Amino acid sequence: MSDEALLKAVRAGRTVEATGLLDGMTDAERRACLPALKELRKELRSAPWNAASRVAHPALHAAGAACHTGAAGAATWIAGVDMRWSQASPGVLLHVLGDRESDWLADLTHRLAARPVTSRLPFALLSGLVGLSGCEVPTTDAYVRGWFEHMGASRNGGRSVAQRLRKEPHLSVMIGALFESLEVTGQISWLFGDGPGSWYNALAELAEEGVLDRKVLVDACVARLLRGGAPADQRVFLRLLSSLALTRAEERERSADWTALACQAVPSVAWHAQSVLASFALDGELTPGQLAELSSGVLFRTEKKLVRAQLVLLGKVLKRDPSTADVLLPAVAEAFGHEDTDVQERALKLVERHVTALPGPNRTPGTTGLSASADTDGTTGPDGTTGTVGTTGTDGTVGTAGSAGANSARERLGELAADLSPGLRLRAQRVLGIEAPGSAATVQEDVLPPVPRRERLAPAPESVAELAEEVSAILASGGGVAAFERALDGLVRHAHRDREALAEALGPVVARCWWKDRDPRYPSADRIFRESPNGLEVVLAALFEQVGTDTLHTAAQQGTTSGNCHHSALSRAFEARLWEAAYRLRAEPMPFLLATPSWDTGLLEPEELVERLTEYRRLDARPGTADFAQALLRVRRDDPAVSAAAAARARALGSPEGCRLSQWLSSEGPLLPTSRRRTSGARVLLELGELQEIQGHFPAEFRPLGRPLTVFKDHWYCRHWGVTDRQHWPAVVPGRRELVAARLLRDISTAAIEDTRMDAMTLPLLAEADGPAGEALHLCVAYGLGARHPEDRLSAVDALLVLAARGQLDAGRLGADIGELVGRGALKKSRLAESIRTAAATGAYATVWSVLRGLLPDLLAGLAADGAGGGSGGGAVRGLGELLAVAADCAERSGAHGDLPHLPETAERHGSSRVVTQARRLRSALTREAAA
Repeated sequence: MSDEALLKAVRAGRTVEATGLLDGMTDAERRACLPALKELRKELRSAPWNAASRVAHPALHAAGAACHTGAAGAATWIAGVDMRWSQASPGVLLHVLGDRESDWLADLTHRLAARPVTSRLPFALLSGLVGLSGCEVPTTDAYVRGWFEHMGASRNGGRSVAQRLRKEPHLSVMIGALFESLEVTGQISWLFGDGPGSWYNALAELAEEGVLDRKVLVDACVARLLRGGAPADQRVFLRLLSSLALTRAEERERSADWTALACQAVPSVAWHAQSVLASFALDGELTPGQLAELSSGVLFRTEKKLVRAQLVLLGKVLKRDPSTADVLLPAVAEAFGHEDTDVQERALKLVERHVTALPGPNRTPGTTGLSASADTDGTTGPDGTTGTVGTTGTDGTVGTAGSAGANSARERLGELAADLSPGLRLRAQRVLGIEAPGSAATVQEDVLPPVPRRERLAPAPESVAELAEEVSAILASGGGVAAFERALDGLVRHAHRDREALAEALGPVVARCWWKDRDPRYPSADRIFRESPNGLEVVLAALFEQVGTDTLHTAAQQGTTSGNCHHSALSRAFEARLWEAAYRLRAEPMPFLLATPSWDTGLLEPEELVERLTEYRRLDARPGTADFAQALLRVRRDDPAVSAAAAARARALGSPEGCRLSQWLSSEGPLLPTSRRRTSGARVLLELGELQEIQGHFPAEFRPLGRPLTVFKDHWYCRHWGVTDRQHWPAVVPGRRELVAARLLRDISTAAIEDTRMDAMTLPLLAEADGPAGEALHLCVAYGLGARHPEDRLSAVDALLVLAARGQLDAGRLGADIGELVGRGALKKSRLAESIRTAAATGAYATVWSVLRGLLPDLLAGLAADGAGGGSGGGAVRGLGELLAVAADCAERSGAHGDLPHLPETAERHGSSRVVTQARRLRSALTREAAA
């Protein structure tokens, strides 16, 4: 009867009574109660989540933990997800488990501590179990995080962090575990705080007192910084290391560690390491070889602040000791390959300033030579000339020490000079005596990606086993137009041939689909599919009769139930064919699909469509209305001879579809609607006029494709948040990608204006699609180049290069569009500069310059207007220097020349700001003679 009494108390939520009953039970009696408790837990899992169901959870949680006689079972029960939010208190659990043996409790403790941090087990329970069992304190992520949060939350008597830590018996173990954990630091970094009472100062104080081993703490900090990790984590250990205030001797012991950190660590850590090494170098505690090794790594970094600081350090050391030039100047020249031309120029100036310490190319010891650089070391000879500082031999001749090493350094400088931008490269070659001053730079040919080629679609899979594999791949990770269309056609074909065999092959594939043998508590699959067919899933659900025939019939006749938006015209046409295929599979299976494209772009060859209609005529099968409409939109009409021959064959069929196809092939097409620019806030958008040919005989779900698109209407609820279906939209209207681009324009603009993510990912697909590249597509690319997130910008760069490779890029239009959007505040110049630089880095210098030639005049005019109006120019200047730097690099490498409006005025400004220096460089490149 004890089990019935316990179950009754647990159901009523009387935890105290249940605990009392458990205290009087033997292990055997407790085990006997466990099946009933498991059944109650199962019952509560399916019960509604309300106060009535939650009342039993704390008592059930405690009773189940006590009745498990195995540590593994008890740990699983205690950490159960279903009782996480309404469980027994740690005190109750410790009470019911307190009579267990120490080894059993230790096993339970370590099993619970090994659970993920997300299990959120109370630290009071874990620490209490450690005390009961007397086991070693766990050092798992969950326990370490719990310990730190517990210590940080303690406010006993208002004691400081240091005072609380002094009382902690496991202090050394827990602090050591913090350095070993890869997950906890970022989760508890908020605890460390600032000010005198912070954890940083507390740990430093304890290390000073000897409570913690200072050397162990320092070594652990440095080791964790060397390991790397998230910047937030690294800042915690860097701050702790700074709080420890290392002595000069302690810093000197770790010179190799500082070098590794300066070269590879996150910027904040690298800056600290660089500052430590800089003090060593200036005090003569680094050899030239060590400084050169450090510089080679630091100058390879992309952070300009670090690179410039390292160049300044090298300059100071070279000025103090010119004899190190043969070792340090090649290290300086490592910056010749930096992406920032300002850094390149700084490094070159440093080489020019100190190259006089090296002998000339054909000099021998005992002679002095003059540097080709105008910037010398200031040493004046007897004849009034300025030359290098030499060493005086015993015979009274003046020579250069280390001639062989210096010549080797000069050769290395010449090799690295090839990495400089063309303008700077000529300057370096003159200084080094490698090339005659009058030689011109070689023009680099534009490097563009291969032109995308259409790929023929393979026939639908012949066997149901092969089809099942392809469907499984599409459900798991999606698929392009080719894979999707082949699978859809295969489902229709095999359902017509042998539906039972198809269902048997697809059974394992759909076993984990949400609609397969669904739980009755979940919403009806009919309602969900009525809102969206979810790609192939609606066809599969129809095959397995998991969606009603009435629902499919209504959807095929009336289309979607969701509101209209800019995308709805494309989505409705795409989904209409899926609903129709699903309905016909149940009611009147089709032998195959008419609209399956011939090419992966969505185009359908006229001859193939005529052959399919002929086969339909032979089988006396009824074509699907949506399927035939999609076939008309996909059929290729750009070859009059092919279209005329196919039209004659289609007319000869005598069927309504044959006559309709004949008329369609005989008409002009594909046509595009008229467009008009409109502005909405910072945006520039397009409105489209009506397209009459996609009206009339087309089904209702296809007619919106030809209806006007307005900027200030059709803003109803939009459900097209993902990008899965968007990749299929260009194939809905192949040859008319402007229709798709105009309807995606607002979404892509949000990637730049509202900093959304993934909205520009369809740009490469649009660039590879068929049809004219007009105003809508160029505006889309312009927005994408200024997107907030790198992946969106990279998609825009890919689209730009593909359009250029296909000869479809209107560089002037794109540059003007970017200029207009920058002027309206829709695009940030700093983001544009990064995108443009990425495109140029692929080798497309001439292409990028052609875009910048159309963009820069507007930006330079805005700079001039801002200056003339007495403004500070901050908004006009910000990011302009980066764009001018890319433009100068492209002009130098592509051999561009000619005038650029407003450039001379900018180049003649006073000062040495980045805008002015890069404007001068660009002007120099454009006025330089073209390469022979």
